[in-house]
Amino acid sequence: NTTSRKSIGVIATRDYDRETRRLESLEESSKSLTRDLIKQDKSFDDFARGQLKLLHDLS
Repeated sequence: NTTSRKSIGVIATRDYDRETRRLESLEESSKSLTRDLIKQDKSFDDFARGQLKLLHDLS
């Protein structure tokens, strides 16, 4: 009985560790995607400013 409890504990710990690693990986992915979106947002802002300047210069 003690052995089966230990086995269950080991399996539960292994599952917990695997889920923890999976969540950490998802967190890293979301941080990376957020950084990419911020870069794209900045690039778009720079592009829009350039377009406005061009329109202003042409008028």
